[in-house]
Amino acid sequence: MSSPPAVPQRHWLFWALSCWIAALALTFGGFLLGFHAGPGSARVEARTVQGSKFTVVQGTVRVDGNAIWLEKPGQDGTLVVSANVDPPLSAADYRYARVRLAGAFPREGLSFIWRTDRGEAKVPSMKVVSSGGRVLPLTLGEIDGWSGRIIGVGLAVRGELAGPLLVDGIELVPASAWTTAGRIFGDWAEFEPWDGGSVHFMAGGNPSLRHPLPLFLGISFVVAIGLYLLVIVLGHTRFEPQAALAIALLGWAVIDARWQLNLWKQLDITRWQYAGKSWEGKRLAAEDGRLFAFMREAAAKMGEAPAHVFVFADDEFERVRGAYHLYPRNVTVQPKRQSLLPAATFKPGDVLVVYRKRGVEYNAGEKTLRWDGSQAVKADLIHFSGGSAVFRVTGPG
Repeated sequence: MSSPPAVPQRHWLFWALSCWIAALALTFGGFLLGFHAGPGSARVEARTVQGSKFTVVQGTVRVDGNAIWLEKPGQDGTLVVSANVDPPLSAADYRYARVRLAGAFPREGLSFIWRTDRGEAKVPSMKVVSSGGRVLPLTLGEIDGWSGRIIGVGLAVRGELAGPLLVDGIELVPASAWTTAGRIFGDWAEFEPWDGGSVHFMAGGNPSLRHPLPLFLGISFVVAIGLYLLVIVLGHTRFEPQAALAIALLGWAVIDARWQLNLWKQLDITRWQYAGKSWEGKRLAAEDGRLFAFMREAAAKMGEAPAHVFVFADDEFERVRGAYHLYPRNVTVQPKRQSLLPAATFKPGDVLVVYRKRGVEYNAGEKTLRWDGSQAVKADLIHFSGGSAVFRVTGPG
């Protein structure tokens, strides 16, 4: 009687690597099918709208050659520029936009805006994100209103600018499978600024990521295990637990390598930002350096022991962090409240620190501070710098 054919004795690591690599290819193909919208190959050429083509809708700008400098927002705190797209383009042919600019990225927000031939009452927009000193490409889609015929594009900046912002132009990139594949890899390789999180929380670079690396590797692990079980069922090998463990560790190694590379780059940035500086220099170089400088000036102007200090700002981080810089004074801050408290809250001698806060008016002749239309107190202006101010309440308004 003949014996059954022997199972091929390939090393378990061969099957682990083979199944894992095949799973990566299959999963990436699935990602590409799931995230790609539009034709497989580009039907049109990329379009670039130069900065000099933009016209100001609101705020102050300056044209410089083929670029434009965004200098100052309008009275409502926004700066808007736009340009016509001539001839108009089909949104379905373009799926990515790159905003080319240089200068300090606006902290309070920068948005890419566009107009269609449908004439919507509200102009559609998408937030532009900066990561690691680089402006990230935008992925455009119908869910955000990118559809129909595009007749104009532009930018909207909210809040004060740290300095003039140079806009070289906006590049619109056509949709294609290769472009989508490149964008996915670009997202995974994008630098992710350190926020104290561990490897478990690293999404893969792009804060607006739609296809995170851990999700891709997790699906790849499931597919690889499925392929390994299929190979066993087909009689090509026997089950060995170390093969399944190796597949899991291969995926983990990719995430860990990504984390280490990101950490090394963060180390270079941190060294450049802080190395060799005094305590004061480090504080001024930090992300809240501008806030720290103003609060230090405010503390000196308000004196040693004001009755009560109230801190107000539009941004929650600036409210809470500003109060921190004023301790151990008797400071009150409302983390979740953006507007000032009612006027009846304040007593003579109280100090109001108003940091980059819109909707607050001060009449120097009448020495009256007003907000929310009807709220007012009498107050002395004791410090003013860069759109922020410190007031000492003298009585009811």
